[in-house]
Amino acid sequence: MAATVDYLTVFSKLKINYATSLHFASTKLAMRSKLAWQKNQDPTHHWLASCFSQDIEENKEPTVALAPCTNTGYRVVATAPINKYQFIGEYTGVVRRAKGLFFEEPFSVDYPIGFSSVRSYIIDAATQGNITRFLRHSDAPNLEMKKTLYQDGHIHMLFFTKYFVAAGQELTLNYGKKSFFHSLFG
Repeated sequence: MAATVDYLTVFSKLKINYATSLHFASTKLAMRSKLAWQKNQDPTHHWLASCFSQDIEENKEPTVALAPCTNTGYRVVATAPINKYQFIGEYTGVVRRAKGLFFEEPFSVDYPIGFSSVRSYIIDAATQGNITRFLRHSDAPNLEMKKTLYQDGHIHMLFFTKYFVAAGQELTLNYGKKSFFHSLFG
């Protein structure tokens, strides 16, 4: 299995604040997010969150660690076998307005605020996040990200295994064809 490193040491070295949950750039934005999702609820968003509510509350990051990449940076690896459909973690960071509608920002994912929002919002993990910010792209990923409406009234972006992952195997995600990172590394 790949040699792993202490992730809190990596966060400290990179000057990244470790965040166990979402933070909103403003109270106004947090309220706007809640109100938008109260009006437009999809039962599947509730169901998924209820299935993994204990994992979400405990900020569970099961049997994963950071390992150095051969070229540069870090990757997330399984430290023990992980079964299909297992919760891996939540993408955390600061929810804020994106710099531009078509501007891809590193270490960020789109954050939906309602279904008809013309403004673009993101979860920015550049300076604040957790181990999921180190998930790398693959055209054949073993993870998928799902948006869920959690009991706090906000959408949370959760990662789940698509199939069995062996110990030592890297956990990966498909960033999508429009991604800046896909164009560089895909």
